[in-house]
Amino acid sequence: MKIISKFQDYYDIGIAYGVDEKLYFKRVESVVDEYNKYDNHTAYLFYKDKHYWRVKFFYGHIGFCGQKYPFIRVTIEKIVKKDKETFYRPEDETYLYTFESFKHYLDRYVDRMEIGMV
Repeated sequence: MKIISKFQDYYDIGIAYGVDEKLYFKRVESVVDEYNKYDNHTAYLFYKDKHYWRVKFFYGHIGFCGQKYPFIRVTIEKIVKKDKETFYRPEDETYLYTFESFKHYLDRYVDRMEIGMV
């Protein structure tokens, strides 16, 4: 197979075994930004350890080899008030790819019963 592409990656090593000139694969790298089209995040405020916090969930997917893989990006921010202004100080950020990993991560910070997520 002949690969038509503007870049090389790991799979190009197969050329060492020969090239079939009759088969072509046009490799295109693309980024689809759907965040502007949809409301793709949710935010919750909660109180823990004498501080207010904001947790934000961003929903998306990664496309690879014709498949879509969902993910959730979670950010935890500490709400800090200083001189009558509110600041959101980042405390943690992670990407989660399974529902089980999402539940385990969330349990570290948030009482799911309290925010209605059981």
